[in-house]
Amino acid sequence: MFVLLVMSAVSANRMLNQNAEITLQTEAMELSASIAEDLMAEASAKLFDVYDDGSGTQYPWDFGSCGPSSWEYNNVPRPDTLLSGAFKSASTFSDFDDYDGYQRKVTAGGISGFLVKSYVYYVDEYAPDIPSYWQSYFKRMEVRVRHPLYIVNNEGSPIEIIYTTLLTY
Repeated sequence: MFVLLVMSAVSANRMLNQNAEITLQTEAMELSASIAEDLMAEASAKLFDVYDDGSGTQYPWDFGSCGPSSWEYNNVPRPDTLLSGAFKSASTFSDFDDYDGYQRKVTAGGISGFLVKSYVYYVDEYAPDIPSYWQSYFKRMEVRVRHPLYIVNNEGSPIEIIYTTLLTY
């Protein structure tokens, strides 16, 4: 009788642990959307391009290539972390495509360890999912969010969740 009681307690404990893990995985998936949205909003509030003069009358060939300047690159840690209430990227980057190759580590909803990577590239207005080989009036940002414990596939291996946004000049 005692053995059955112990086995029942162990089984119940295992079930509770599995439920807690599934709850954390679900919460991490939901938080990843918020994390990505925050980064995309931060980047979208910047100028379209470092050569954007604000006139709205520039040609695409007036724009520069994607990525931060060497000064910006050297002044934002990789990965960026929350310091004094803000990520360093918020005060250092001047335009949308400075976030190309950017990384940040995030804690959200009491869960630490989210790793966020972003990529920015020009796209054609008729094919906004495909990178363009030349400058255009459209830039796409891809934000990849991962967590080694809670954003995983069915086998338990970490995966990235990809979110995108499109910015037009």
